[in-house]
Amino acid sequence: MARDYRVPPTKLIGLPYKPWGDTDQALTLAYEQCEASRCGCGCGQWTDEAHNPETSGWWEVDSTVCFAGVALGEWRDQNKDAGAGTLIGTRLSDDYHP
Repeated sequence: MARDYRVPPTKLIGLPYKPWGDTDQALTLAYEQCEASRCGCGCGQWTDEAHNPETSGWWEVDSTVCFAGVALGEWRDQNKDAGAGTLIGTRLSDDYHP
C-alpha cells in the first residue's frame, strides 16, 4: 500500500524515522520479496505450497460476500457513461446504525 500511494512505509505505520531512509528501504524490499513469494493466479497462497503437487486435492475454497463490492458493481452498472478518470470508493451510509 505504501508503494501504491508513494508514502514511506514508516509514515504509513506511524514510525518516527527519516523518510525513505534505511528502514523504509528495508521494509519496501521485504514487502516486495513477500509479494514475489505469492502465487500470481490470485489465490493469495504461497507459491511453494500452491505449486507443490503434494498439495493437489487438499485445497478448500472459502467464500464470502463483500457488500461494499456489491455496491460498487451496482454503481458501475448504473453509471456506464462515467468518464475516464472517475474515481469511486465506498463508505457506509450515514443512515446505517448497527
